[in-house]
Order: sequence, then structure tokens, then C-alpha cells
Amino acid sequence: MALLRQLIRLVPSTIKTELKRRVKVLATPSGSEIVSRLYIPEITETSGGTEIPWKITPAGRRIAWNRPAVTQTFPESRFPIPPRHLTQGYAHDEREFLEMGRRTSETIRRIAAEQGIALGSGRTLEWGCASGRVLRHFADEAHHADFWGIDVDGPHINWAKRNLSPPFRFVTCTSYPHLPFEDNSFDFVFGISIFSHIVHLVDMWLMEFRRILAPGGRALFTVHDENTWEYFGKDGRETNPWVPNEQFSGGLKDDVVVLCDANAPFWGSTFTFFRTEWIAEEWGKYLDVIAIEPFAEWYQTAVVLRKPARFNPQGQPLPKDR
Repeated sequence: MALLRQLIRLVPSTIKTELKRRVKVLATPSGSEIVSRLYIPEITETSGGTEIPWKITPAGRRIAWNRPAVTQTFPESRFPIPPRHLTQGYAHDEREFLEMGRRTSETIRRIAAEQGIALGSGRTLEWGCASGRVLRHFADEAHHADFWGIDVDGPHINWAKRNLSPPFRFVTCTSYPHLPFEDNSFDFVFGISIFSHIVHLVDMWLMEFRRILAPGGRALFTVHDENTWEYFGKDGRETNPWVPNEQFSGGLKDDVVVLCDANAPFWGSTFTFFRTEWIAEEWGKYLDVIAIEPFAEWYQTAVVLRKPARFNPQGQPLPKDR
């Protein structure tokens, strides 16, 4: 260590200053780099089977993207089917992709009808729409009402803009709980298996949905809960290789549990479980919890929320709106 100090003293001050400057540049991300970590930018080039978000030039990175080609319409659908890498692994072929989206849309329609939600009027938002697997099945309603889709995945949104708009509208969002819509913008918001992968700022997301929902507006989210936990605990149930069935023995004892793959810490390998008792109490601080239905969407539980129609000066719902 003493020898190292002596060597450092021999380095000219101008070189030390330049080294400090370069280290600072490398260690401090730019605003653009910070933003790029909050979502998945548009992908423009494939090299050796791997997608990369920029083109390499002698001068460095040349960032460019273009509108994706319009995909050929599938015979059994009025809209094109996204390429395999934009289906998020939901299906093995085009027919299964359509069928899975259709079944989910029917679940949404059923719950909406039970709650008196009119999908053919007003404004609806799907949070986490990807390439429109579910949203595409609301085409008839979208001709009479506004339907928006948002997602953090730029390539999926890019494809949806090119192939599903009109009648739907799409915009990219980030993992930070702020959406590019005015207060009281939507009558209905739904998100299928989004909270099931979220770890951070759940309460902020609920507050953001309260902001963009119109008074009396509803939200529908599917989640993993104690019923899902029990489902995965049974022998023979398919789980991720890094989560054996024994992991789920004994039931869900904590209010919130996050299971994630330490070797691949991204949303697809992160599974969040909430006890419904905790949801009723904690989520109810921001929105009225009006229904919780286990196994509404396969092994996921549906949670229906409502923005109270009126608030007192402290932001709490007035009794007559409950």
C-alpha cells in the first residue's frame, strides 16, 4: 500500500485530473441512460440472432429506428398477428395466441358486466398491453369508444401502433408510476398480470390510477395471491425451473412475497404474491376494493377497484360514495 501511494505521487497532477474526470463520466449515467433503464427502447437491428437497439458506426453509436413493416393479416383475425418474439411467450402458434387473448377478453367482459361497466362507451386503458394480445379483441367496442394501450416495451408498442391503430391507440410508458394522461381521463382501466411482476412503488401506481380514473371509474387487475400460491404448491403444477413446487408448501404466510431468479433479475423472472387480506386493507387506502375473485384468470385472482365519486378536503372518500 505504501508503494502504491508513492507511485500515485509520481503521477503528474494533469493526468490525475483527467483520470478523475473520465471516471466521473463513466460512473455518472447521463439523463438519456437513466431514462433508457425505465423502459425497453425500440429495437432496430438484429445481429447474429440478437436484437440490438443501435447501429455501430466508426464514430460510435448511431441510434435510429423505423416503423415496422405491416404484418400480413392472419385468416382467422381481422388484424395481423405479431411475430413470435413479440408475443411474450403466450402461445406456441397463431391460433393459440388468438385463443388465449380471446379468453382473457371474455373474462374482462364478464367482470365488467357484473360491475355495470359499459365497455362500448367512454374511455378504456389497458396497462401492460404488449402487442395487443387482449386489446385486439375489443375492436367492436373501439369503434364506438376510446381504447388505449400502454407498455414499457418499445418494440411491442411500435408493432401495435403500426398494425392495430386504428381503432386502438398506443403510447410507451416507463416503470416509473406516472402516465401521460390528464386527471379523470378514463372510465375503466385494466391490467392483466402486471402487479404480479411488480416489486417497487405499488402504492404510487394505485395513486396514479386514482388520478387518471374519472370519479366512479373502475379498475380491474389480476394478481398472484394465496390461492395462486396454493395452486403452484401442488405436485405436477408447472412453475419456473428456479421455483420448485416445494417452495410453495405451507401456504402464503407473509403479506407480500417476491420470488425472483437471482441469475436473471428482470420482470419475467419476478413473481409477486399478495395476500388478499392485505390487498383489501392496503389498496383500499387509495381506491375502493369492491370485488376480489380467485381464479378469475386461470390461476390469478381478479381485483376490482373503484375511484370514489367525491372526496373531502383531506382526499378521503365521502361516506355516501361507499
